[in-house]
Amino acid sequence: TKTTTHNTTFDDVAGIDPSLQELTEVVNYIREPAAFHSVGAHPPRGILLYGRAGTGKTLLARAIAGEAGRKLRGIGGATVDSFAVCS
Repeated sequence: TKTTTHNTTFDDVAGIDPSLQELTEVVNYIREPAAFHSVGAHPPRGILLYGRAGTGKTLLARAIAGEAGRKLRGIGGATVDSFAVCS
């Protein structure tokens, strides 16, 4: 596994306007979980980024980590690549 810090933001990702509100809510939760816990919200268990190679899944994962001010942990395999935003 490799953990890296990214300065990528949502401004670096084209075509996310339809999903921007939901992604912003996830970033806000990562930044301030206590505010969400106080109203009974439960954390997301994860986000599945699905698509063919070259569609921007890694860039979007980097942007989520960058917006949240967190590190991104990449785990690669022969057929599976997954990323975790570290808290």
